[in-house]
Amino acid sequence: ALDGVLDLSIGRLTIIQAAVTFNSERIPLDVNARNVAMQMQRKLPRGYMGTLSSSDLRAKSRSVSLPESSLTSRFEISPTGIDFDPLDLHTEGTNIHSALQLGLAPKTQVHFTYQATSTAKNLAAILGLGEVDAGTIQTQGSADYQDAAWKSRGEITGKQILPPRDVIDSGPVDFHAKYTLEQDEIRVPALRVDALGGTAQGSGSVSFKTNTPQFVFKTDLRGIRLG
Repeated sequence: ALDGVLDLSIGRLTIIQAAVTFNSERIPLDVNARNVAMQMQRKLPRGYMGTLSSSDLRAKSRSVSLPESSLTSRFEISPTGIDFDPLDLHTEGTNIHSALQLGLAPKTQVHFTYQATSTAKNLAAILGLGEVDAGTIQTQGSADYQDAAWKSRGEITGKQILPPRDVIDSGPVDFHAKYTLEQDEIRVPALRVDALGGTAQGSGSVSFKTNTPQFVFKTDLRGIRLG
C-alpha cells in the first residue's frame, strides 16, 4: 500500500557558495533552480518513492557552467540508500539520461551510469573549453565509488567536430575512444581519429601521480597531410 506523505512545490531555490568535497579537495558550487516539484509516498514496509523535477536548473562550479536546463527523476529511499532512476537532464543541444544509486549502509557506495548526446559547441561551453564551431558528441559509461576510491569506464564518439581555425585548420574531425579511470590514471585502450585526410589509431595513458601529468601514447598515422 502507498500513503501520500509529501507534495512540495518551490517557486525558486538558490544555493550560493556551497562546496562539494572530492578527493579531499573542496569544489565551490552555486545552484539556482525554479519551479521545483517533489512528490513522495510511503512504500511499505520501510521505504519511500517519489518524483523530483525542475523546469529551470542552473549550476556553476570552478570550471563547469550549466545553462538553463530541465531535470526529471524518479527515486526510491530505503534503509540502505537512495536510488534515482531515471535521472535525466535536458538543456539546449544536450541530453543526459542517467541513473544514480547511493548506498549509505552498511558503508558508502555509489554507482552511476549515463548516456549523453550533445552538440560539440554546447558541451565546450559547459566545460569552459572555448569555441567549437560544429559537430556532435555521444558518450556512455559508468562510475563507481567504493572503499574510498573512484573507478570509471566508458567510451566517447565525436562526429564532424570543427575546431576553431585559429587553433588548427584541420577541417571536420571524427574520433572514437574507450577509456578507464582508476585513482590517478586514465587509460585509453583504443583511440581512432579521422582528420587531415588520414587516420590516427593508438592507445595510451595519462598519469596524475605527480604535479605534472605524464602522457604515454603509441599511435599509427596513415595518410595524414600536415602541410
